[in-house]
Amino acid sequence: EEQASFLGFSYGSELAAVWATFFPDTVRAAVLDGAAHPDAEGLEPLKQQRLGFENVFDTFLTRCSDDTSCPFHNDGDAAGAFDALLADLDENPLPGPEGRPPIGQEIALVASIQAMYGDRRWPALELALADAADGDGTGLLAFHDSYFQRNPDDGSYSNLIEAFQAITCADDPDRLSPEESDERAEELIGIAPRLFPYTTGGYVCDFFPASADPRAEITGDRAGPIVVIGTTGDPSTPLTSSEAMADALDEGTLVTVEANRHTAYRSGDCINEIVHEYLIW
Repeated sequence: EEQASFLGFSYGSELAAVWATFFPDTVRAAVLDGAAHPDAEGLEPLKQQRLGFENVFDTFLTRCSDDTSCPFHNDGDAAGAFDALLADLDENPLPGPEGRPPIGQEIALVASIQAMYGDRRWPALELALADAADGDGTGLLAFHDSYFQRNPDDGSYSNLIEAFQAITCADDPDRLSPEESDERAEELIGIAPRLFPYTTGGYVCDFFPASADPRAEITGDRAGPIVVIGTTGDPSTPLTSSEAMADALDEGTLVTVEANRHTAYRSGDCINEIVHEYLIW
């Protein structure tokens, strides 16, 4: 295309930023919503993401503690009740439905992370946590299944998670040994202890072939003005990541939206009008 307009969400923001860096003369207009951190190397993007999820989850727990109608209120100590529930699930997983795995700590963590992508999911998580404390973990399992794209009708899964892992590793230049991965993980211990209580490396890309073409440094030089949108309560691409992306682009302009959700477009007339005015007209 001689010229193109682009609206990219989350990982789509990375695509747009790299495109604008490689082919700046083709950029008519680009919006990066929920922009990922522009740093392609190092632990900083992962640190910011884990902190993002932990901070939003703290907001969720505080809101529940302050609201006596919250099913997981626990006399105003939802945080303490969550910690106790996670410890109990680690020692004594709940039985799952027939043919499904026991519901332990890892399923509860994935469920909680999945619910943080938008506060419209919070009431369902409140109920799922309360049910789990009473011995019924099916609500947590439903969130976990949603994260991994499980089809409830036939038990099949999409290839979304596999594709995302392969794409991420194609972007990532690092291939570490298990020992090197564990050593690097020590820098992450304690950053987000409630949702990410891990003490070893994740080994996500370590056994993939070497990347043939890792992601280049993002500059957007000569691409013209690019709109970057960040939400104050975005767990996956926290506001600090969007701020860093706007700073990295030659003419990046940051728009901040107050919301507890991942990406902002279509969340209200205000942000919609800003995007439409720039992108379409």
